[in-house]
This record gives sequence, structure tokens and C-alpha cells, in this order.
Amino acid sequence: MDQQERAQQVEIYERIIRIARGGKIDALKRIEDALRQEIEALDSQLFELTAAGERINVKAKFEEYWQARPRRDGPDPKVPAEKEFIKAVRRGANPDRIIQGAMRCAQVERRKVNTIYIPQAVKWLRDKRWDDYAPALPVDPKEAKRLEAIEDMKRFGL
Repeated sequence: MDQQERAQQVEIYERIIRIARGGKIDALKRIEDALRQEIEALDSQLFELTAAGERINVKAKFEEYWQARPRRDGPDPKVPAEKEFIKAVRRGANPDRIIQGAMRCAQVERRKVNTIYIPQAVKWLRDKRWDDYAPALPVDPKEAKRLEAIEDMKRFGL
């Protein structure tokens, strides 16, 4: 459903709500409540406004995040994570930055992937952990290998 179709559908819902408000029929009140919920569902499922005023498809961005995040051993419920992702975007978080943070987390924590030491996605989002994984500064390949070797030596106590 594109933006114009959605706008037409919301306009129809709004008209029905105005009619329901003018009447005193209990059934119309139930219709009003159901239509309000439908409008909220449409808004939360399709698009959100970013802090910059740009409209984005939150569902698609969440799916990108879900694929980019580091996997864990144990439960990692998707629905609560999706709700937290939407909340974060509504609070002004940039969805692309969240996705980049998840990719960077998977890269940095590659030795912990598929263990219980990777937090559940819902907790990772709630704690704004994407800020913990700021984009890395460009490093030449030789320096990257040297830094990785130092990290390994520290890990093995050498």
C-alpha cells in the first residue's frame, strides 16, 4: 500500500469516526475504537517520521536490523525487539545508525556470536547499545592485523 492509498484509507476512517461521534449508538462507539486502533496499526507498521522529518518504512528497516544483529544462543524474541526498534525511532534514533551499530557489534563481538554472552535484541535496543559501537576509523590492513594480534595476545594472557 503506497502513501496515497493509506492517506485515502485514513480519510475514510476519519469520516466514519466523525459520523460515530455525532450519533449516540453504542455500536458506532465500538467502530470508532476499532478504526482508531486500525489507524495506529497502519502508522506503526508502515512509516515513521525521523528526527529530520524524513518518512521511512520502519518494518523494512527493522528487518535489516534483524539480519545485521549478532545472533545469540538462547531465546531472542523478535516481536518485542520490533516494538523497541519502533520506540527508538520514535524517540529520534536514526534507524541506519542502529543497523550500522548492530553490524559493528557483530563484527567486534564475533567471538561471542552464538553464545549466551550476546544480549537479546530487545535489551540491546532498550539500552541503546548501537551507541557503544560507533563507526570504526579507517585503518590500513596491516594495522588492523597488528591490532587483532595484540587483542588475541591479551585474550590469551601473553
